[in-house]
Amino acid sequence: MTTRQHAVLVVDDEETIAEVVARYLDRAGYATSIAHDGAQALASAERARPDLVVLDLMLPRVGGLEVMAGCARRATTRPRCAAPPRRRMKARRRSGPGTC
Repeated sequence: MTTRQHAVLVVDDEETIAEVVARYLDRAGYATSIAHDGAQALASAERARPDLVVLDLMLPRVGGLEVMAGCARRATTRPRCAAPPRRRMKARRRSGPGTC
């Protein structure tokens, strides 16, 4: 019996970030594909029907929220969305050698 690899679409307009994320997912056993803008992401999602989309919200041409809405409209099952918690990080002023 063979098991199907879960498909993940990685969407980021910064090529290095997309490639690093995809490489980690590949090593973890996922079948990955990459899109570098929102229009490519929608076309890839329509074609490949990924199980998960790792999505940058700030994309050229079509924004990440529009991509998410487009994927949700086309989904055959109810999509689940997760976002990392937003934390406000305040920079502390440090003094002395070797500090930022």
